[in-house]
Amino acid sequence: MTGGGNRGPGLARAPRGTGIAFPRGVPTWRRTLRTRHTMKRRTGGTGDLGQACFKSMQELTLNESSTATTTAGPAPAGTAGATGAAALLEAAGRELAAAVDPRAVADREIALFLNDRPVDIIFFFGFGQGWHAEALRARTSAAVCVYEPCAGTREALARGELAAPDGVTVVGTLAGVMGFAAARNDMLTCRLLAGAVPALRQEYPVEFARFVEAVKQARADAELLSSTFNYTAARWVRHLAQNLPHIAAMPPLDALAGAFSGHAGIVIGAGPSLDGCLDTLRALQGRAVLCAVSTALPALARAGVTPDIVVAIEGHDLSAHFTDVPNLERMALLPGPVGNPAHFAVPTGRRFAHAPRGCAVSDWLERAWGCRQLPSGGSVACTAFSALHLLGCDPLVLVGMDLALTDGRTHAGHTVQGTRRVRLDPATGQAYHWMEDRQDVTGHWSVTEAAAWGGDGRVLTRPVFNSFRLWFEGAAETWARERRLVNATGGGARIHGFDEVRLAAWLEQAQPAPVAFDEVTARALASATPVGVAALWREVAAELAVVAEAGAAATTAERLAARALKDMEARRYAGFDGLLARLGAAETRMGELTRSTRLLNTLVGEKSLALAREGATRSNPGDKVASTHWSLQQSRAISRLVIEGAAELAELYGPLAALAGAPAAPAPEALPPQAAAAPAPEISQSGNLCLPWA
Repeated sequence: MTGGGNRGPGLARAPRGTGIAFPRGVPTWRRTLRTRHTMKRRTGGTGDLGQACFKSMQELTLNESSTATTTAGPAPAGTAGATGAAALLEAAGRELAAAVDPRAVADREIALFLNDRPVDIIFFFGFGQGWHAEALRARTSAAVCVYEPCAGTREALARGELAAPDGVTVVGTLAGVMGFAAARNDMLTCRLLAGAVPALRQEYPVEFARFVEAVKQARADAELLSSTFNYTAARWVRHLAQNLPHIAAMPPLDALAGAFSGHAGIVIGAGPSLDGCLDTLRALQGRAVLCAVSTALPALARAGVTPDIVVAIEGHDLSAHFTDVPNLERMALLPGPVGNPAHFAVPTGRRFAHAPRGCAVSDWLERAWGCRQLPSGGSVACTAFSALHLLGCDPLVLVGMDLALTDGRTHAGHTVQGTRRVRLDPATGQAYHWMEDRQDVTGHWSVTEAAAWGGDGRVLTRPVFNSFRLWFEGAAETWARERRLVNATGGGARIHGFDEVRLAAWLEQAQPAPVAFDEVTARALASATPVGVAALWREVAAELAVVAEAGAAATTAERLAARALKDMEARRYAGFDGLLARLGAAETRMGELTRSTRLLNTLVGEKSLALAREGATRSNPGDKVASTHWSLQQSRAISRLVIEGAAELAELYGPLAALAGAPAAPAPEALPPQAAAAPAPEISQSGNLCLPWA
């Protein structure tokens, strides 16, 4: 956990049938290959407009006279005078109601805003009467997300008094803006623009500033997720195969759902400000449910604090966090389903299975056991917050959640990274970091700014920390808004939607009632409905059957692509169109099946990125023959990735699927063997799983 929370692993986000089959920024096989195999590349245009827009995003806060602002720079000259003198600002805070035809004015403003630039996604601040949204829809086919800050307008939309044009998504929360971006698979390759209705920008300056921040972070999140996915997705799939037998032997966290209603829940991060909260946390033992990220354990143990719950979801081995920590038998552990298998061997008193949203196993647990999928935000701290919310805790209090480089530090003292120091490098605008006790750990980070806790000034933060901060803000305005939310960190970055009070002052004011975590947990487990392990294995078998179908479809596509390539090279074009049509149908089938399984999505998506990084490039785009040849090569390569992925998954998950009582799905025709993956779960002759603690 870093600065309050670590980005943890998770599998491809798309549930079955959504059509999002690969990590963001990876062209899917369907995007890569068109029916007639002419490649369509989505780029930022001259100078990579998509990147340039976000590099100049600061300009959204400038040029107050401009009517519509774009991320590529100030609005074109002449925009301001079009309506400024003739318009009146409505009391409700809606857009300028011009004395002339408002639709015509809005259309002119949007024409200047777009300026004939190619664009794929538009983020826009303000719906008002809908005139600008109508103009956007009429003038561009880009996806449009409009954030409306005015409660009255949102209510009018909800009542049907106003309506968004077809293809325009109107959201009333910044979480909605982030969700719109997260649902897209092409944020890294799309050309982006952002703008605003000036009257609303002036009427809601705080909301506008947060909108700008959210759009910038949405792009940064796409980069973060792509980077994380590229190098760890395949490892997560293998971890899950090893962890599933252990998960099946655990009670689900849902058995405790609502068991702690009315009791305070404390989420303990490992940010620098944790140092000043340790004495109060010690006094809170037995008076609140303490849920800590594993990184904080050494500091807590040194202060005599024993948390009730510890969360460890990371893909790398963090079992050292538990070394020499006393009272492990009094703790409950939430190990991540796709996290490092070593975490499942940590000798805590209890372990609970949980279903982080967007993970293959979570789909299985939801269908087999009725588990609710927990919003995870990719961070151990976010997972801890969601877990306490599920338990019914109210209020939810954050401690050690700096999510910033507080006083030039990333972590609390006596944690694994407690000696890391950070200094802003004015020459590069990046943060130089080093470990005081390790000369071999140095480097530079990209940084940004955020409002400081307490509202006094601003603090430096990393994009990944900022992502987690905005996740908490999104929770505060959506699914967690019914709880009282408190940020008692006492430092770091402000988290909008959370009351700010120091932990000692909160304890004095709240006087939380005593709570016996072990007793309440034991009673809840005793009354919980037992779960059927066989149902979980049936879900695995069903997914593996789809994987096998996808592998078979990929085999067909690969053979057809190979034949088409051979015919092209021999200049045999009789029946070539028919061959390409059959190949297109096979690709469609392969794509539909691949999109319906998270496991294959994850494995193939990661390898597709690796293929792209190896330098596969298209020949002269103007040469249709060369372009088709290159596209066929890509088709064959991607089909082979699906074949290989299906074979690997059959090897990893076949023994588990067999426990469902039905034969495991046959593996597709295998290509040359790969290096051995993580060892498969051990199964006894009787069919029972051999668990290390059984």
